[in-house]
Amino acid sequence: MKSNYELCLSGHRCILVPYRPEHLPNYHEWMQDPHLLEATASEPLSMEEEIEMQKEWMEDERKCTFIILARDLILIVTEQNDAKDPIQIDGKKENAEGGEGNRALDIEDIPPPPHLIDENGDTGIIAGTKKSYPNLTEMTTHAMIGDINLFLSEEESEYDSDGALQQHHQIHHYFHNSHPGDRNRNLLRICDDFNNSSDGNSKATSKPKLTQAELDIMIAKPSHRHKNLGTELCLQIMHYGASNLHIRRYFVKIHESNTSSLKLFRDKLGFVHCAYAECFGELELEVKCESAKEMVNWVDRRWGRWCDQRRRSGSGNGVGADDVVDDDMDFGRIYEMHPCPLNLGNSCLGSS
Repeated sequence: MKSNYELCLSGHRCILVPYRPEHLPNYHEWMQDPHLLEATASEPLSMEEEIEMQKEWMEDERKCTFIILARDLILIVTEQNDAKDPIQIDGKKENAEGGEGNRALDIEDIPPPPHLIDENGDTGIIAGTKKSYPNLTEMTTHAMIGDINLFLSEEESEYDSDGALQQHHQIHHYFHNSHPGDRNRNLLRICDDFNNSSDGNSKATSKPKLTQAELDIMIAKPSHRHKNLGTELCLQIMHYGASNLHIRRYFVKIHESNTSSLKLFRDKLGFVHCAYAECFGELELEVKCESAKEMVNWVDRRWGRWCDQRRRSGSGNGVGADDVVDDDMDFGRIYEMHPCPLNLGNSCLGSS
């Protein structure tokens, strides 16, 4: 969607950046992997099809997608800038400059993690404007490890359920109490009354309220699976969705054999079972609040609980489980949002 196309969400161990054309080669390579295709229930696409899909998703206000950058991969490149030594990622050697067309990274090119901003008393505001990272997406394609998405939709409203139930009762009444010759006329009148009601008209003409979203996450890089990144990333995008897109309900659809995803959403994030599609062997789990504001509070509480667990386990903000953590350490906010301006010469938005 366009609303997140020039934003990045800087988290503690990962940075979420908008899905742009420069990400297509890596993304296309990922989606040729049979394991990922099966896990995501996807079909392989040609590069031309991937290009068209990226453009469509950028325009579609029901699809909010981010590419996940691993902060440790970005820092590896930064630390090796001077030597330009090759680095090892998933068994492949890559140049420390970050690939063809990318200049060497400097620490100022990377948004800091939110806990450092808090510790330094820095709000990220410079001369009344948040610091911008215009070259971030182009310079960090080597650090891509996956993607995370929100697919927005309307919830079934109270009017939908009550109105449909009322229409059902009326039809049932006329079928059992009307003369057979009058039934068709009565049924037409019921349908006309229902469709032409003031509520029906306002619902048909008003802009749909997209207050729920299906959450989807993929860690494509084997080197970054099983590192407890999923909880942090999901809370990050859930907070963004609730506070910026007014989402009050999140749901996921998971195959009953996918134990790792069930553990993430049910056991770690607290999603609850709400539906089961037996023909697909698919569970639907959800977390729902009365309002988007309450959802923000729910995510904040869950984040605080997750931080407490990491303090107790001694894993801190690093990737490993052996980091020393101060009991009073402030993990800070879930993420810091920064402008990530578009390079019009390298984007499909250039002609818009």
